[in-house]
Amino acid sequence: MRALAYPTVLAALLIGSGCDDLLFDPPEDKSTAAIYVELWETFDRGYAPFEVRAVDWAAALDRHRPADGASEDALFQASSDLLAELDDGHVVLVAPGRPLFVAKQTFRDNTFGLDIDLGIIIRQFTEGLFTSGAARYGALPGDVAYVHVADWEEPIPNLEEVMSFIQGRSAVILDFRHNPGGDFTNGFPLAARFADQRRLAFTTFTKTGPAHDDLGQAVEWFIEPGGAFQYTGPVMVLTNGFTNSAAERTLMAFRTMPHVTVVGSRTAGNHGEKVGGELSNGWRFSIVPQVVIAPDGISYEGPGLPPDVQVANSADEVANGVDHQFEAAYSLVNPGG
Repeated sequence: MRALAYPTVLAALLIGSGCDDLLFDPPEDKSTAAIYVELWETFDRGYAPFEVRAVDWAAALDRHRPADGASEDALFQASSDLLAELDDGHVVLVAPGRPLFVAKQTFRDNTFGLDIDLGIIIRQFTEGLFTSGAARYGALPGDVAYVHVADWEEPIPNLEEVMSFIQGRSAVILDFRHNPGGDFTNGFPLAARFADQRRLAFTTFTKTGPAHDDLGQAVEWFIEPGGAFQYTGPVMVLTNGFTNSAAERTLMAFRTMPHVTVVGSRTAGNHGEKVGGELSNGWRFSIVPQVVIAPDGISYEGPGLPPDVQVANSADEVANGVDHQFEAAYSLVNPGG
């Protein structure tokens, strides 16, 4: 059973609120050339992760500049090519009558869902399947609890029931693969149930001015124990290239815990908050005015957060009922299984 249908990840990026404090006044010239420059300058002043993504934005301006008098189709292509330099899944461009453009290549490849099939795991349950909001969970042989969280659009609504199911189990596998994100604070209540002590999860810096290095004061985000009890037994967290955004920030909290092992492949690498804006021709976009730094002092924008145990899945193997990432995590907590 193909248990996952990709939610509209990119639609969620189109936030209605603008970023007027980061933008400049729209040009009086509404030519395609002027609109292109407007887009470039908007990002030049408002986008934060240029340095961590190693993008030469000044060079990109002329590399993709449309010819004078170019058509709207040519403008959309040039604008898309410009934004593609960022390779950022939080950056999108929307124009009437055209497909939504997302700046991250792996998202444009449209391979979502081909390297994971929850049915492979669910068929092995000895208890379950249970559902609580976006979470689906059950038990595997060896008394191992398994929980997949599909998104962080809301907190897990019956978290106490989920934790009661987990309590006393020999180990837990948390599956954050193909979690497109949502609001990272919705993931923190779950992380708090596994936290053994207060630890720094990540630090954010937000744009305060037009220069690329105009970033505000550091804001530190901590994870600490919460709820009736904490599970501090062995925990495996599964990730892949579609573990995105808020799921990555939640993962940062789990990565600080000594009893947690991350298994799978690198995450999507889209961490900063995004805001929406509109060009003077009515086209809409999303932009990232924030940089996120992990506790080790590194920003994983772009390459994504690395796993502790690197394991790849392939679409062909998953189609034949083989999930190497899950098998690797399961073998670490149930070696005799």
